[in-house]
Amino acid sequence: MRTRSIVVLLTSIAVTGAAAAVVAVRAADHPDSRTQSVADGCNRTQLGLLGEAAATMEAGPHPTPFASWVYVDGDNSPRTLEGQVLGTHTAGTDLFGVHDTYDLNIDVQPDPGYDQLLSSRNAAESPGQIHTEWESGNAPLFAWPSVGDHVRETGSEIWDCGHWQEGDRKVPGGDFAPGDPLGTAGAEPIGGEEIEIHPISELATWRVNGDFVPGGQRRPVHASRLDVAISNQGGKAKAVEECALLAPGHPANVAGRLVSGLDCSQLQDVTGRDYTYVLTPPGPRPSPRSQLRVQQDVRYIDHGPPPSSVRIDAVGDEAVITVPFSDIARSTGRQGFGATWHAWWSDDRTPSHRFRVTLERLVIRNNLDVDSGDTNGNPTITPEGEWNMFVEAGRQWTNLHDPRPGHVDYVPELGAVPSAEAAPQALPIDRVPSTDVSLPDGAALHLFSDARECDQPGYVDCPTRNELAATGRSAGRSEISLPVAQLAGHSTTVTVHPPVCAAGADCPEDRNPPSLCPQGCYELTFRIDDVTIGRPVPAPAIVGDGTPAGTSVGGRRASSFAWWIAPPTTYGPDQGEENITVARVIDMLRADR
Repeated sequence: MRTRSIVVLLTSIAVTGAAAAVVAVRAADHPDSRTQSVADGCNRTQLGLLGEAAATMEAGPHPTPFASWVYVDGDNSPRTLEGQVLGTHTAGTDLFGVHDTYDLNIDVQPDPGYDQLLSSRNAAESPGQIHTEWESGNAPLFAWPSVGDHVRETGSEIWDCGHWQEGDRKVPGGDFAPGDPLGTAGAEPIGGEEIEIHPISELATWRVNGDFVPGGQRRPVHASRLDVAISNQGGKAKAVEECALLAPGHPANVAGRLVSGLDCSQLQDVTGRDYTYVLTPPGPRPSPRSQLRVQQDVRYIDHGPPPSSVRIDAVGDEAVITVPFSDIARSTGRQGFGATWHAWWSDDRTPSHRFRVTLERLVIRNNLDVDSGDTNGNPTITPEGEWNMFVEAGRQWTNLHDPRPGHVDYVPELGAVPSAEAAPQALPIDRVPSTDVSLPDGAALHLFSDARECDQPGYVDCPTRNELAATGRSAGRSEISLPVAQLAGHSTTVTVHPPVCAAGADCPEDRNPPSLCPQGCYELTFRIDDVTIGRPVPAPAIVGDGTPAGTSVGGRRASSFAWWIAPPTTYGPDQGEENITVARVIDMLRADR
């Protein structure tokens, strides 16, 4: 195709420091989750995983037969997945010791041509999907996808050795014996492990909506948006996977890997290749005189290519973006590149509304601290809850509480939430910045929150003062989508909390148990102002859990409005089975202290 000229706008740059193995029989053209995962090195014992987590926290990753993650086929070559995001959230509970920060989880429905990455258990889900993970402390917030976005992810293709159960457990103690003797004998149901991309070295997110205000302008334009984060920071998961290749009894060629100099590094190589992306502006082309414009905003560079080396070419009606890493030397330190690109037509007159989303109130009704009132003699345990909370407004994410050095902590009070059993606790949120969101007619504003209370040691993003407790209480997630037509010209107040489970029903981690939080464990109030006009008119308040039956608009049930949008996120099968088992082991360990 003929290459035409392109107008490229470079705006302010914000730079920060940032073999073959024994292969089991594959079932239905997918790796068999019941057999191949064990052949590749998984050893089904929660007690072993917990013991190794404690050892890893003290001594770092090391070769062990009880690895939390092992490579599919023993092959540590990176794999690439493309598909649509079904949901994005952070882990409510993770296995301490093998993480420094809690994981970012992205559930992806693969595009045609990528479904060969599904294991037999992944393929059996509805729809077939891959759960991809990266420590949230290594995953740049600007690139986090939202439900409905399209992603490309490159990273380690692994078995998640912590999830193999299926259905109700018949033998509760079966998790303690290594080698899965009860499952092999048919004494307990085994669904098998799932395949994941974990960790991620390349996260490219094509947004559903990309309208924005270009540099030097005042009004938004109708645009497409691409966010890319490339990073060699694999975290402890990468080191555990590499150590597993050296572990005693691993089916891979241990001697050959030792000779090759393999170690337990947390780094993942991002060099030796160029990263190419296609960004198409909203179409069709308005006129023959339309110019394709692209704005590049660099987010960070760590031993990566300079911005001037990024190639942006117009090929037909598309912008082809190439980030050149093929000639970049591999670094033993932090290495990567992150940027955002917008593409639009110079004479596109599609109306776009600009909204300012402000968090006005944050209330916690139950701090969920499992160690409240603990009398085991540990003076460092307090009745305070330690929380993390992430908020997404119009596909832009904010971490409200990040206590790590060098990071902005907007609500430090989340690190020590008082007991709220007597009265709800309203935390100060005046430091949280507003978010500007531009949306065209026909689009919707998506609001999402994800919170956790932490009672496990070793996490630098959620320190817990040496607590060790079963984190079986979920803070939950709230979600609501509102059409632009109902927000345009208005100032709208939205108060939303996580949905509450029905009494006696199973309660997945995105919802709240009624016994602990009958009105939701926490509540957020947003004000959405249409700043495209001078004085927006107050609109009826929206209050509830984001579902049609649990939300009201001006006092009327939301389900009575034809414009109401149900929450779009689709969560994968609940993995609470592992959480319950780990909680039982932790309770046993705490009883012996």
